[in-house]
Amino acid sequence: MNPSLLGVVAFALAAGLWLAGRRPKLLLKSTDAQGVAALNRAQNSLVWEARQRLEEAAAEQPSQSGAPGLWSPQAPLGPRPEPRMSAHQRQAWLRELKRHYQAGGGWRLEAMRLARAWGEREVIPLVQQGLRDPDPLVMREAALAMESFRGRPGRPTPKPQAIRLPRNVARTR
Repeated sequence: MNPSLLGVVAFALAAGLWLAGRRPKLLLKSTDAQGVAALNRAQNSLVWEARQRLEEAAAEQPSQSGAPGLWSPQAPLGPRPEPRMSAHQRQAWLRELKRHYQAGGGWRLEAMRLARAWGEREVIPLVQQGLRDPDPLVMREAALAMESFRGRPGRPTPKPQAIRLPRNVARTR
């Protein structure tokens, strides 16, 4: 049989099967996922409604939203540090900001907002922690805070000094 004839036959057979439009048989009838998807949508809507109610309650009374047993900030943080403040004062403010974040509840979101408003590189570790937060509002605020650092050059790094050759380099070569 001529090889070109075999190619024509194979092409005709493939075209015939394609035109027949045979649908593959379902292996199991339980593989239909429409019911599961509908259940997931219903459960997700219930979860989002409950989350909205909790967020509204936390916005009204943030001091009661902290978990029991954890440090709960009684008063909001003072004004953000300014460049003329000493490094010690800036570090103290950063520690307080971290304590606000660790207090939980609505304080995490408030800490991310303050870190975003401060905009200094010292808050990057806290913002990175906020990116992994389970609360989507805190994650969003941390992502917005991280955007302000995108494209900004870091602190200038000192150039490494060239290694000096020994004084008697002529004898070593």
